[in-house]
Amino acid sequence: MFGSRLLFVLFPFVFSHGAWAESFDAYGTGIAISTSVTTQVSEALIVVDVHTEYEKFDAVDPQNPLATVKGPCFGSIMIKSGQVSGGGVCNYTDQDGDMAILSWVPQGIGRDGLTIGIWSVEGGTGKWDGASGGGAFRAGTRDDGSYRNDVTGAITLP
Repeated sequence: MFGSRLLFVLFPFVFSHGAWAESFDAYGTGIAISTSVTTQVSEALIVVDVHTEYEKFDAVDPQNPLATVKGPCFGSIMIKSGQVSGGGVCNYTDQDGDMAILSWVPQGIGRDGLTIGIWSVEGGTGKWDGASGGGAFRAGTRDDGSYRNDVTGAITLP
């Protein structure tokens, strides 16, 4: 009898605290327009005022929550004596009107000049409220002039 009472007490708690959370592979490519401004202050110091407006996200998995997001990413990058630092935020809205807030931190610049870093889900509204996850990115203007952000990682929605 004690066991059934415990189950009765725990049942609402378990189902109100993300027991049905689902994880998704975040692999894909964000397509954006960049209006970022790079300033070379000196031979050893470069700063980037980052502004990108994402128009779409080409997801490998159509269930990827990023598949329908659009919106701005902004922040800054500083390259001082070869060391990369900085960070920023993306304020996306998906097809349902839910907001997703992601943060990003640059960790380096690849041989191809693209920014390499990590991203994290910070939360949002609707399905994104209580979301978590993150991964890696490789972003920048490609040889054809387009701005793309290749993303890997995972997202968990509550």
